[in-house]
Amino acid sequence: MTELSPRTTRHMSPRAIRNATFSHRMRGLDEQEVRAFLETLATQIEEADAERAKLRAEVERLRAERDARTESTGEINAHAVALFSQAQQVADRLVAEAVQHARDLMANARRQQREILQRAHEAAQKAAQRSDAAAEKVEAGGYQRPIPEIEYVRTFARVAQVQLKSVLDALAEEVEKLGDLPRMPAPQQQQPSPPPQQQLAQISDVSWSVSVGASATTATTTSPFDPR
Repeated sequence: MTELSPRTTRHMSPRAIRNATFSHRMRGLDEQEVRAFLETLATQIEEADAERAKLRAEVERLRAERDARTESTGEINAHAVALFSQAQQVADRLVAEAVQHARDLMANARRQQREILQRAHEAAQKAAQRSDAAAEKVEAGGYQRPIPEIEYVRTFARVAQVQLKSVLDALAEEVEKLGDLPRMPAPQQQQPSPPPQQQLAQISDVSWSVSVGASATTATTTSPFDPR
């Protein structure tokens, strides 16, 4: 049997195997069989090398795909954070606009309330003055007919009450709209803001005693009668 030299123990390419030479000795192996065996061995090594190259390419492809997915996941997360931030900003803006609108309605309601009370007070004073002047001319037996000024004041008070209730109904509907605004989950590092109803409650220090309806009309105070 032919003894291999030290150089043959290293990894050899298929081409080196095919071109290998051996010394001839008496009663040695058949050279044709050795060549055929080396050819088969070289072919198998070529196939193994091709398979390893294919596997390496597949590994590289999978690594590249993994890296791409990792980068894509990072981009998706960044996009989601940006969308959440935009949604939070929109929600905050809507709440701020609604609260400001409620403040405007509250101020308008207070102003109209003062105007209504002032007009009613002035009308009552005028009616009292006229009734005092008329009472001096009435006989001691009492009034013979109702005083028109007092009836006017009563009618004006009823109309003022209806108009004031309309203002309060419109304000109550705006407060209900605040409760329907979308609520976005706040980030953990931020403190949750108070609900719009609580913000509105901090604005108003007036207690209303009429029931809240569902009307959305804007009330303007006008006198149904002219006392002059």
